[in-house]
Amino acid sequence: MSSIREEMAAMHKKQLKEEEERRINGNQPIINENANLDIDKIAKEADKEANEVLAKVVKESKPKAKKVSKPKAVAKTKAKVKKKK
Repeated sequence: MSSIREEMAAMHKKQLKEEEERRINGNQPIINENANLDIDKIAKEADKEANEVLAKVVKESKPKAKKVSKPKAVAKTKAKVKKKK
């Protein structure tokens, strides 16, 4: 009988220990697989992509200006009048 009591006590002690570990570890933050990612690097890449998209949208949204040709200079010449003799 004592061996059964010892086994029950050992099993009960093991269960108490597991519950204690769960209680202690339950308050710790969960570590995600992707926790190693560099957040600053991702933010910089996102900013770069956003700037490229913004530049593209601004370029496309600007109205295309028609080329205004400058008025050509008109050369004024004096007409020579030939007198008949």
